[in-house]
Amino acid sequence: MTTLNLQVGAENEDAKEYLGGNVDVTRGIEECGAYGSAAHMGRRFSGVSGLSGVAINSATLTFRAYFSDTGTFIGDWYGEDSAAPPVFVAGYGIYNITNRTKTTATCEGDSSDFGDWTGGNDHTFTGDGTNTIADIIQELADSYDPSAIVLIHLYTSGLGERLAKSYEYSTTLCPKLDIDYTAGGAINQTPSPVVAAWAVPTPT
Repeated sequence: MTTLNLQVGAENEDAKEYLGGNVDVTRGIEECGAYGSAAHMGRRFSGVSGLSGVAINSATLTFRAYFSDTGTFIGDWYGEDSAAPPVFVAGYGIYNITNRTKTTATCEGDSSDFGDWTGGNDHTFTGDGTNTIADIIQELADSYDPSAIVLIHLYTSGLGERLAKSYEYSTTLCPKLDIDYTAGGAINQTPSPVVAAWAVPTPT
C-alpha cells in the first residue's frame, strides 16, 4: 500500500463561493456551512501522480479548526470530474465552484458528519458512514491519471459552520488530503485449478 500526502499549496487552491456566484480566494478562514453568509467551498490538491487504475483504500481530509463549532448545516461533497482541474479564480466566471463538472460519486458533508470542532485542533473527515471521499477519488482514478484533485463542498441549508484555516492563513495549517492506495487496482484472487475426479490417481 502506498500513501499520497497532499496539501493545498497556493492561495488560489482553496476558495469559497458565495451563493450569488462570487468567488473569494483570499480569506484566511474558509467554512463549510454558513459563517455570516452561506457559501460553497473548494479545495484543490496538486502534485498528484500514480493514481490511474489503482484501488483507493482510504482518503482522509484534515482541517485545522479556527473556532470551536457545533452548529448544524447540510451539504454534500463531490470531486471535479477532470484529470487536470484548474485553480480557482476570484470573481465570477467559469472557474468558480458550482460551474465545475461534478463526479457521480458523492458523500454527505453535514455538520453531523463533520462532528463538533474544537478551535486550534486538527479534525479529519473521511465520509458520511456510508459513502466516502475515497469513493470520489476512486471514480477519478478509474477515469484518468489525475494531476490534481478538486474536492467541492456544496452548501444546502442551515446556519451552522465548520471554520478551517486556509492557505492564506497558514501555508502549513491549510487543508490536507492523505490517500492510501494499492497499485494495480483491486487484487484478483485466481482460484486454484479444480482437478477432475477422474484425473486424481488412485492410491496404491
